[in-house]
Amino acid sequence: MTVDMAIDNNKRSYIIQRVVVYTVLIVLAILCAIPFYLMFINSTRASADINHGLSFIPGTYLLKNFKKLVELGSGQVNVFRGLLNSAFIASTSTVLGLYVASLAAYGFAFYNFKGKNALFAIILAVLMVPVQLGLIGYFQLAQVYKLLDTYWALILPAGANVFSVFFLRQYAGSVIDYEMIQAARIEGAGEVRIFHTIGLPLLKSGIATMAIFAFVGNWNNYLGPLVLLFSTEKFPIPVIIGQLNTSTYKTDFGVLYLAIALSLTPILIIFVIFQRFIIEGISLGALKE
Repeated sequence: MTVDMAIDNNKRSYIIQRVVVYTVLIVLAILCAIPFYLMFINSTRASADINHGLSFIPGTYLLKNFKKLVELGSGQVNVFRGLLNSAFIASTSTVLGLYVASLAAYGFAFYNFKGKNALFAIILAVLMVPVQLGLIGYFQLAQVYKLLDTYWALILPAGANVFSVFFLRQYAGSVIDYEMIQAARIEGAGEVRIFHTIGLPLLKSGIATMAIFAFVGNWNNYLGPLVLLFSTEKFPIPVIIGQLNTSTYKTDFGVLYLAIALSLTPILIIFVIFQRFIIEGISLGALKE
């Protein structure tokens, strides 16, 4: 076999591999997109049409479904109020959780203190415990401190975002040089100032990555508000959609799909805006210290 033939074979093999990879990725992307596409399509169809069968063609009931949704808003099932409630709860929970997680991660990454490894092991162990197991205990705690039926009952637990602590600790070790911190100390800067002027800006990509996951998790939280909130005007959008999908309101699937589509729109916007941080943040966060 000549050198030219070997080069041709390598090029042919490379092209075949690329074609296979792109084919698999395209098929996977289509499979992932189909449920979302059908959701938006069904939001434009009547309930009877949806029950009749599957369709990939948009219907003509979008405005009618929207009017029904507005009419429901005059009662106890106010989707738009639920969207505002979800936006407030998810935003404040995300900001609080990531600020506390950044502080904790920075401390674990650059401070040496007695029991540091044991404390971090406890945090990692908490990652393995399902949130549902602690819900009864937290309900009793919230009852003692009179937090039930308040947004604080949902926002305060977000301050203990252990996965973000784990991720940001790894990320901080990858992007922040300890020499920079030492130099700032020599210049006379305090520890709090060093964290806010050096630590937080360099952790920006990692925080943005965790912000997406935290926001989506808080936005989609259904069980917590269902247990801790009692006033219908405080319900977030997942609970409102749960109410729509009951016989009490004579389930209209067109309206239900439209409500779900509206609830997902903010998440899609957040993802589109911050998507570049996901790859950048995860790539750098995966590096060893």
